[in-house]
Amino acid sequence: MLMGESLPYRVVYPDDLDDRAWVDATSKGSLFGVRIVIGDQEHRIVIYDEFSLVESIHHDVGKYGYYCEGIIVVVPSVTYVHVEKAIQTMASHRFRDLD
Repeated sequence: MLMGESLPYRVVYPDDLDDRAWVDATSKGSLFGVRIVIGDQEHRIVIYDEFSLVESIHHDVGKYGYYCEGIIVVVPSVTYVHVEKAIQTMASHRFRDLD
């Protein structure tokens, strides 16, 4: 594989993610249940916009005393276009951010 060439991958969105669910995700600023499959590896990611991530952190730290989410991807707005663009950019960097 040439330098800068992305790894083959596929994005698996939740089964119930229809147009209405995208509107809800955009409104809430978060999307759960997204998986990136690279070969035989699967990475579950959580998508947030910046505001909603900070809000979620403050909520959990206040309620539980900590925040733990796994792999978080922050985008300007939780829309299909922004999510796909972020994942394509991650792919162009050979998914280094997932390690």
